[in-house]
Amino acid sequence: MNWFFYAPVGILVFVGVALIPRLRLIADYGPKRKIFIVRWLWMDYRCDIRRRVISGRLLFLRFSKRFEKRRGAGLQVQVKEAVKERRTGIAGDFWRERRLVFLLVKRLPRLIVRLLRCTRTDRLDLKLDIATSDPALTGMLSGIGYCALSYLPEVALWEITPVFEGGSSKLDLNLSISVSPLPVIFILLTETFQLPWRRLIKARRTLRLSRANY
Repeated sequence: MNWFFYAPVGILVFVGVALIPRLRLIADYGPKRKIFIVRWLWMDYRCDIRRRVISGRLLFLRFSKRFEKRRGAGLQVQVKEAVKERRTGIAGDFWRERRLVFLLVKRLPRLIVRLLRCTRTDRLDLKLDIATSDPALTGMLSGIGYCALSYLPEVALWEITPVFEGGSSKLDLNLSISVSPLPVIFILLTETFQLPWRRLIKARRTLRLSRANY
């Protein structure tokens, strides 16, 4: 009886995962361009940081909006002063809950690895110019970069150029990755249900009382 139930369900899940298109993330970053794109189904969102324009498309609807830098330096100074006043008390609360913080941080590497398994690198073109005031440091950083980039996927095309005299560091990146939505949702749900919610709620109450006192 169980076989007749689980077999069709498994087939439907497999077909659903196969038919749902992957979420595509594109980054085009260079000296004269800073563009980030998200595409999935009939959605297409683009953020051009250099031109300060956000545009998108949903089915037949299109929009474009220009954003400017936030102003209000005085407000930022006041916020920084308030944060400094509370920092000591909040740091003490985090120290008392250091076991909980360590437990949450300990779960991050496993979550990142599981999410990376759901991603696929479609394109990766990287050109990096490394320039520092010290030629020895430039050579050392270039060697570290060669060793680190050698672990990239086979589709990656990369080039590192050490600049020993004059010049400045430059990065030219063209990246396209795709993600399967359903496995990512499943992973996030399982990780969320496995969190120590009782300890988190208790720590939140303690932190809220501490903020009220300070």
